[in-house]
Amino acid sequence: ASASSALTIAGNFTNNGSFVHNNGSITFDSSTTTIISSSASMSFYNFLVTTAGKIISFLYHTANVPVFTFTNTLTVTGTSDSPVKLQSTQAGSQWLVSFATSQSNITYAYIKDGGCFSGTMQVVFNTTILNGGNNDSCWSIVISGGGSATGSGSAESDSGGGIPIGGGGAGGGDPPAGGGGG
Repeated sequence: ASASSALTIAGNFTNNGSFVHNNGSITFDSSTTTIISSSASMSFYNFLVTTAGKIISFLYHTANVPVFTFTNTLTVTGTSDSPVKLQSTQAGSQWLVSFATSQSNITYAYIKDGGCFSGTMQVVFNTTILNGGNNDSCWSIVISGGGSATGSGSAESDSGGGIPIGGGGAGGGDPPAGGGGG
């Protein structure tokens, strides 16, 4: 793609070589599940998912490869009844993310198996980001019943600070009905 081009993808995205983002935007716009895989770590500049209920499955990492880096913005916009789901291609195995800048364009998203590469910036706290479990601290997710997701703990040193998102108990489980399933 030329400098600052926009690309829209309705299917899967596979990088078997060297992908150069050229400061452009990639939008994943279909309602079907998209698998994003790469034989090496790679970077996206602007990455957009705004189809409610969309599922994006990132290839899980082995020995820190691949790392999916977002150098500008990760925009994820679902709805309260149908969040966008970001997950690993293998349940229980983390996919790795690195944010070059703090991320604040994520609303009504369900994150599962989201690992954070060393030194990554954070997602700005937002109560519409739901914890599917096995996420690292860069996601700034509050687990159901208060407290922090895995990682460094809440500002209240795991005192239960935060806003409950649901009926209490441990985090995890499936997203709300209509959220793309599990």
